[in-house]
Amino acid sequence: MLNEFFYILIFALVMATYVSIVLQMLLGQYRPSFFSRGAWHWYIYLTATIVTIIASPQKTVQALLFPLYFLFFESLMIGLVNRRKLRKLL
Repeated sequence: MLNEFFYILIFALVMATYVSIVLQMLLGQYRPSFFSRGAWHWYIYLTATIVTIIASPQKTVQALLFPLYFLFFESLMIGLVNRRKLRKLL
């Protein structure tokens, strides 16, 4: 019973954040002014996620899967925000 609840909760959180992040990426792709906050906003979230991973008492894949999921998508958002700077570097 508890395992089923845990899986449903994780699935709901992953889907909610996935939909939210995909919508933000699409909106930012077509309207760059959406990212007027700049990358600092996303660096703060990225730093918090890294601290969560480091401070986690359990270092199993199951315990770190959700923070790693956030780490991946926050890194994508930082890349999207800084795409002009990245194009100049490449």
